[in-house]
Amino acid sequence: MQIVIDEAKKYIPIERLWINPDCGLKTRNWEEVRLQLRNMGEMTEIVRKKYAA
Repeated sequence: MQIVIDEAKKYIPIERLWINPDCGLKTRNWEEVRLQLRNMGEMTEIVRKKYAA
């Protein structure tokens, strides 16, 4: 995901970039949903720290 954000940032200013994950949570079981949400949360923290400056 971070590679995709880095590429998008080349064309869209980071303050205007909106990430909208379509991860299919409606079609997954609860175990998969929890894992996916945890992964998205961790990536969010990484990306925020990287671009906070």
